[in-house]
Amino acid sequence: MINYSINKNLNLPIKLFFNSVRRVRNYKQFVPWCLDSWETKGDFIFMKYEDVMEKFPSLYENKISREKLKEISSRQSENDNLLKIKQYEGGIKVGFNILDFSYSCNIVSIEPNVVLSVTEGTNSQVFKKLESVWIIDQVANTSSISVDYFINFEFKSFMFSNVTNLFLLFLGDNIMKAFVTKCENEMRDNKIQFDEISEDLNFSDILENKLNKINFDSVNDKEIIKLFLINMHKINKLNLDEMVVLMKILENDETYLKKLVFLSELTIWNNPMQIEKIKNEIMSF
Repeated sequence: MINYSINKNLNLPIKLFFNSVRRVRNYKQFVPWCLDSWETKGDFIFMKYEDVMEKFPSLYENKISREKLKEISSRQSENDNLLKIKQYEGGIKVGFNILDFSYSCNIVSIEPNVVLSVTEGTNSQVFKKLESVWIIDQVANTSSISVDYFINFEFKSFMFSNVTNLFLLFLGDNIMKAFVTKCENEMRDNKIQFDEISEDLNFSDILENKLNKINFDSVNDKEIIKLFLINMHKINKLNLDEMVVLMKILENDETYLKKLVFLSELTIWNNPMQIEKIKNEIMSF
């Protein structure tokens, strides 16, 4: 069994980095040597720590995620929060010059701290087993995060031993650099930025600029969505990160755009259940 770990302190928002890690389907866009990636849709589940072991035993079979869960539980008992968990399947195709191979994995994420990925031998022609764990923590009293990445794997055949170093590069330093670069680019390119919102700037004007990039059926639809976002901002129901993601969805998903226009006409900002549903939809994007 080959083991590898890396730790970095990064000046990045914790949810931005967490979401970049858990969205396996996007790996093909920015991870070196990743030729393709995909994932199945999974639903978020909210549960207490003591119920997790029965539902997600893989989190306890892995020593790293088990220890992190114990730490989370000690905080949970103080504020009685529920863990936000998602289970789904992912797949990756890796290519090194003339060699390429694919593998699928079972993934469990706990927002915004843990992403565990497990590949069993039945899901890969190459690996006897492959496990990776991301642990992401906010550094106390700072805007920085601490990211720990742990990998252990074993090939089915010694024939693959000659790609061990390449695979460690793929899963190790290079993948960490890829995620950091991806997050930094996303922060730069997908503004509304926190520093854009101040007493000197008009939130409505900022939204106008962002909404101009979305293909609305009519000016009226655009104004309806604008009113919805302004109200969400006023009552602090959607944070700025969530608004950025929402507008990306609206820009790329015509069906969801029409759905939100319809719901906004019903003044959904007064409906807590609808708002929570929209927040969950945004974070699963």
